[in-house]
Amino acid sequence: MIKKLLLAASLFANFSFVFAVTPTAAYTPEQQNVLNASENWQQAIDARNPKAIVALYDNNAYFYPTFVNEITTPQNLYNYFVKLTAKPQLQVIFDQEHPRVYANDTVAVNSGLYTFSYLGPHHHTIEVPARFTFVYLKENDQWLIIEHHSSVLPEKQKKK
Repeated sequence: MIKKLLLAASLFANFSFVFAVTPTAAYTPEQQNVLNASENWQQAIDARNPKAIVALYDNNAYFYPTFVNEITTPQNLYNYFVKLTAKPQLQVIFDQEHPRVYANDTVAVNSGLYTFSYLGPHHHTIEVPARFTFVYLKENDQWLIIEHHSSVLPEKQKKK
């Protein structure tokens, strides 16, 4: 009987520890709306739909893209996404997101890490981990991207 109690106490302690070290984020409703806006962008990328992607950006948005070394203005935003979405089996997965809302719920920032993947030559999957910052402006109850920075994560340096 004592062994069973000790085992039960041990399992309970371990079970509680698992929940103690894996916190769940509690987002405000407006932070959740920002996460939903980012998810809409992810779904449009995954659907490889340049028109749907561009529709999520404000007409005056600036984009510092992942795969080219130039600032993409609204005039060539569509062309960038046409090229990007032509990659076979293109997908993006958000690995970390940190939504923050400012200015009486009219400006928001979501930053973190995401990973692009697509089918490369010889039919192997290429993964490109990157960091991102989306800056949103709320217009007519819709969060539109007004600035988007994305850059490939630097490779980790090997210790000598």
